[in-house]
Amino acid sequence: MERRERRAPGEARKSCHEDAPYLCDTRLPAIAGFYRMKTGMNRLMVLLLLAAATLPAFAQQVKIGYINPQRIEREAKRPQRDAENLKKEFAAREQQVRDTHEKVLALQSELEKIAPSTPSTDVDRKRREFARLAQQFEQTRRTFAEDLDRRRWEERQRFTRDVQAIVQKLAVAQKFDLVIEQAVHASRAIDITDQVIKALDAMK
Repeated sequence: MERRERRAPGEARKSCHEDAPYLCDTRLPAIAGFYRMKTGMNRLMVLLLLAAATLPAFAQQVKIGYINPQRIEREAKRPQRDAENLKKEFAAREQQVRDTHEKVLALQSELEKIAPSTPSTDVDRKRREFARLAQQFEQTRRTFAEDLDRRRWEERQRFTRDVQAIVQKLAVAQKFDLVIEQAVHASRAIDITDQVIKALDAMK
């Protein structure tokens, strides 16, 4: 007769095999999870290594250029030339503003020095003239400033478009895939700032 193992009431039957006691190790679920996690990490490392291996080949295929906008602003003759042209363009109007301002100051000085015996009609006339001239000066000054700012903005926009056009032309001619203007470091081998400045100064 087969001998049956006696179990206490409520006690679960053991699933261990006498010839494979390691199956009864309660640490097995944790060990299995560890090996699954380790396998996943190994796969991730393989993917990262493969990606890193492709970076040098990608870098060799992409030709990058660099420009320094600060140097272009500082060293190019174009901004100074544009400023001089604007000064000539607005010279007459600027002189008109100055002349009107001097008239206002002169009339103000007269009113401050007016004698007490001066007829009230003359005083009122000078005050009206001062108010009219001061208002004219303010309008002339404001219009002058607005027009000058607008023209400066227009010239700035034109300067930016010209720089972009030059960079585009150089990129096509030298077969650059990418031209950047911000970098922690850029070697002289990829720096085309001097070429941009030279082309910009040659423009009329």
